[in-house]
Amino acid sequence: AAAGPAALYAGYCALQCRQAVWTAVYFASRPAFAEAFGALPGATFCAGLGAGVLGAVANCPFDVCRSVAQKELIGAWVSGGEAVTRAPGLAHALAAGRSVVSARGARGLWAGVGFKSLHLGCGGALMAVLQPACERAWAKARA
Repeated sequence: AAAGPAALYAGYCALQCRQAVWTAVYFASRPAFAEAFGALPGATFCAGLGAGVLGAVANCPFDVCRSVAQKELIGAWVSGGEAVTRAPGLAHALAAGRSVVSARGARGLWAGVGFKSLHLGCGGALMAVLQPACERAWAKARA
């Protein structure tokens, strides 16, 4: 069976939920982390790292749901199942989450949180350091 163009969007809804959660938590918490670190050397980096890790912990269940949903859809297609004719929505991602909880308990929704925290925490730290520099460069270019 042909996958169809909708297969390109397998897990897209869960991906957007995951991204929205990380972004909201990151930008909402970064000022509090910055205030907590104050004028310490590397405070901006540490604030971004803390906010990135917190965002990773919050978004991990959505990322697990996305991964499971994509794996199920792609696995079914590869094994000769039906073609993906429409992009699966939030219900499919939630069903994937329920299957994880049923198989591994609620802790299963945080599978891989250590690596994700390292990855997204470091990315958040880098963004916290680079964002002000990019904003200054942009302001200078527009002047």
